[in-house]
Amino acid sequence: MKVEKYNIKRSDAQNKKRCNTYFCREASNNMGRNLILDSELLNTTEHLNMRDIPYSKIYIPNPFVYSKIKQKNKQVQVHNCLLGEFLNDTHISFNNAWFDYMCTLDGNATIKPIEDIEYYFKHQIHSTGAFAVTFSYRKRTATKFLHEDLSRTNALISHTAYKYGYTPIFCIHQIYKGMYFVLYKIIQNK
Repeated sequence: MKVEKYNIKRSDAQNKKRCNTYFCREASNNMGRNLILDSELLNTTEHLNMRDIPYSKIYIPNPFVYSKIKQKNKQVQVHNCLLGEFLNDTHISFNNAWFDYMCTLDGNATIKPIEDIEYYFKHQIHSTGAFAVTFSYRKRTATKFLHEDLSRTNALISHTAYKYGYTPIFCIHQIYKGMYFVLYKIIQNK
């Protein structure tokens, strides 16, 4: 399966940097472990580290560029698997998470964002902290209304978080060049 990668050299790279700033600002309020989907450029990793989050508290599941990440930064907790596989195998919790997908909300044969988000909250993997997602708007099926996938994403995060004992607080969303980013502060109810 050929996976399309986000082209950081595109003119909308500023938008991605802005999303990193939003996420890392919120994440720095919760200095525990961070679960992110990052590329071999480690842009989000570096943004987190600039906010005094140690590399050793950053976990990246990425089988596509595992070796490159491992080679570039030996302190980061990189895993040679997809996010869904990582979630199934983990026994630790995370204060902050950014599921920076390179697919639509509905995913594909291999990557299943809706299942990942459900599993993440159902199994109490998240502690209080930032939770963000990025999705592509590109899809082969027509939508019923403008920004339908963004609305579905917000409903999914809110409903799933509430369902499993969390309080989701919407922070911001950003729409850019066929992509959208959504950031929440998620509070774990005791």
